Amino acid sequence: MKAIVLDKFSEAANMHKLMLEELGYGVLILPDGLQVQQYFEEHPGQVGLLLLCYESCIVGRRPFPEGIIEIAQEQSTLVVVMTTGANKAKIHLLPIQVSALVKPFSADNLISAIQNAQWLKEL
Repeated sequence: MKAIVLDKFSEAANMHKLMLEELGYGVLILPDGLQVQQYFEEHPGQVGLLLLCYESCIVGRRPFPEGIIEIAQEQSTLVVVMTTGANKAKIHLLPIQVSALVKPFSADNLISAIQNAQWLKEL
C-alpha cells in the first residue's frame, strides 16, 4: 500500500516516512498540495493513506486546497490523517472525514490515528 506524506517541515516528513515504512507502507513525500493533486491524477487508486500537515496545506487564507478535498471525497478507500502543531479542533471543521493527530507524536499514536481514520471512512 502506498502513502503520501505532505509536510513542509522536511525533518518531520522524513520521520513520518520512517514510521509509515515500518508499518509496511511505500511512502512518497511531496512538498505541496498541488503536487499531491497531480500525483492522484496521474496514479488513480494507488494511494491508500494521505498523511497531511495542516499547516502545510494552507494556501493563502484558505485552510485546505479544494483539490485535496475532492480527492478525499471521490476515493472511497483513501484514509486521511491530518497532523498539526497546534489545536486539532480546526481540523474537525474540514468538510471531509479525517483523523487528527497533534505533533509531536509516537508511532503508536500514528497507528491509532490511521485506525481511527479507517473507522471514519466506514461510517
